[in-house]
Amino acid sequence: MNWVSLSTTRRHIFLSLTVRDVSSKYNRRLAMYHMIKTLELKCDRFNSVIDSSSVIESGSVIESGSVIDSSSVIESGSVIESGSVIDSSSVIESGSVIDSNSVIESGSVIESGSVIDSSSGIESGSVIESGSVIESGSVIESGSVIESGSVIESGSVIESGSVIESGSVIESGSVIESGSVIESGSVIKSGSVIKYFAVH
Repeated sequence: MNWVSLSTTRRHIFLSLTVRDVSSKYNRRLAMYHMIKTLELKCDRFNSVIDSSSVIESGSVIESGSVIDSSSVIESGSVIESGSVIDSSSVIESGSVIDSNSVIESGSVIESGSVIDSSSGIESGSVIESGSVIESGSVIESGSVIESGSVIESGSVIESGSVIESGSVIESGSVIESGSVIESGSVIKSGSVIKYFAVH
C-alpha cells in the first residue's frame, strides 16, 4: 500500500492518495487515518495558518512563513521564524524570539524581554514592553509605545507619533520621525537622525 503523497506551495497543499489494497473496511480506515496524520504534520511544518484566539504554548517553534491570526497568545520562550505574519491584537509573551522579516500587525503586545530580529515590521499601535531588543533595520510604525529599558538597534526607523519611554537606548543610525516623544533618561547614540521631536 502506498499511503500518501504531498506537495506544497507557499499557501496550498496538494495531496494524492494511492491505495493498492482496499478490500477491507479496516484497510480503508487505516489509509484515511494515515493520510490525515501526515497532512497534519505537513501543515505544522510548512507555512502554517494558526487561527484566531489560539494559544501557542511556551517553547514552541513556529516555522518560517506561518500566519498567526488575530488575538492569538504566543507564550514565553517561543521562536517565531523569519517571514511570519502575526496579526492584530496578538500577545507575544516575554522571552519570545521573532526572527527577521516578520510582520507584527497593529495592536499587538510584545512583552518584556522579547527579541525582534532585523527587518521586522511592527505596525501602528503596538506596545513593545520593557527590556525588549529591537534589532537593526526594523520599522516601528506610528503610534507605537516602546517601553522603558528597550534597546533599538542601528538602522531602525521609528515613525511619527511613537512614544519612547525613559531608559531606552536608541543606537547609531536610527531615524526618529516627527512627532515622536522621547522620555527622560533615553540614550540616543551618534549618527541618529531626529526629525522635529519633543523631549519630555
